[in-house]
Amino acid sequence: HWYITQGLPAILGINVLPVVWALYKIISRPSENKMGLLLITAAGLHVLLHSFIPHKEFRFVLPLLPILLYLAQDVIVPWSRKAKKWQLYGVTMLMLVGNLLPSLYFGVIHQAGTLAVMPVLRESLTENRSAILFMMPCHSTPLYSHLHRNVSTRTLDCSPPPEGRTCESDAFFMNPNRWWNAEYAHRQTPSHLVLFDVLKGRVDSLLQGYDLIQRINHTQFPQGEVGEKVLVYKKRTQKIQADEIIH
Repeated sequence: HWYITQGLPAILGINVLPVVWALYKIISRPSENKMGLLLITAAGLHVLLHSFIPHKEFRFVLPLLPILLYLAQDVIVPWSRKAKKWQLYGVTMLMLVGNLLPSLYFGVIHQAGTLAVMPVLRESLTENRSAILFMMPCHSTPLYSHLHRNVSTRTLDCSPPPEGRTCESDAFFMNPNRWWNAEYAHRQTPSHLVLFDVLKGRVDSLLQGYDLIQRINHTQFPQGEVGEKVLVYKKRTQKIQADEIIH
């Protein structure tokens, strides 16, 4: 039910209202809406097949967006021909505001910290002498397309593990200190660490040789291993004054 209750409503936004209206009209009078019935059957099969796959993402139902928007206009256009002017203006404003405000919030503010951290890292890195460890869920940040630096990067792998084993990302968050000790027992530790604030209390001992150089807002709705802020630490080479830390 994830795609029905979360996936499709998330990609449709305010457009879910005319889509539900269109579905009701098609299902209540299928003989009069053969094309619409064909389209919702195709969309339904797409959702059904993807529902059997344990791994679910919003992008898996994005191909349905043109179909669903076509169904939405199929009820809005006939209605608009009979609607009064104030009704047309009202619905137009509702659709504009209902699309614009979420677009601005989710495109500029919500979970923006993992993108905003890349320029910070780029300015702090030294070519060929830096290495970054992203101590956060996999695929949280972009990498070289935004770094533009010849440095080593390390992210936690979340590929499906062999049966009976745990993926690296899960193993790290179950015991960060044990993972660190195993990973860096015989190799150089990274010059930069990037993590969410929810992890900090669990890795304080690992941060002893690092200084906080940036704290970036990420989201107002932290969940699980994703926190409100992104923290950037740099290996200590000289003492950093407190007023150099940017909040």
